[in-house]
Amino acid sequence: VGPDDRLSRGTAARAESFTLDNRDFEPAPSQRYFLEASTRGAHPWVGSSWTWAGMNLSLHGYDQLSASPHVVYAGRVLVDLAAGAMPTEEIAEIGGTKDYGAFGGQWIGRGVRDRRYLGKLRVIHQSELRVGVASFDVFGWHLDNGVVAFADLAWIGYDWDNVSGVFPGEPWRAGNPLGVV
Repeated sequence: VGPDDRLSRGTAARAESFTLDNRDFEPAPSQRYFLEASTRGAHPWVGSSWTWAGMNLSLHGYDQLSASPHVVYAGRVLVDLAAGAMPTEEIAEIGGTKDYGAFGGQWIGRGVRDRRYLGKLRVIHQSELRVGVASFDVFGWHLDNGVVAFADLAWIGYDWDNVSGVFPGEPWRAGNPLGVV
């Protein structure tokens, strides 16, 4: 099967993952960590026209710096590696239990256009400083509001034979806006 033939065919991928979660409050954690490790791949044996494999390791950590005002540092280190003949749709995604586009978009590479930088080799660090600003009740619903400052930094290698950088450009990428939650 040549590359042009694959464009009209489907891809089927298999994924396995392991997670360890001891965060204190899943929607808005203040303490502890979340660890995830996963593998994924495609092969004609599972009905794919493509043959590739990938792995992902992600560690999220949370530390409450102050109780009043509520200030939390949140950090994540993510390593995502893949090899083989992959469709662009798969190169544009980070593996694991959630579908994240990389690098760019609202989850990874915030402040950069969605899926702006692609590569099979990705090492990403994200840091956030979350500050609670107001807490109040509306019609029996409790609402907490705050601001978050964050920075995302990534090293992206286009492929195993080009680990020095993505094509075109250098391998280092960053996004660093301010958000209101």
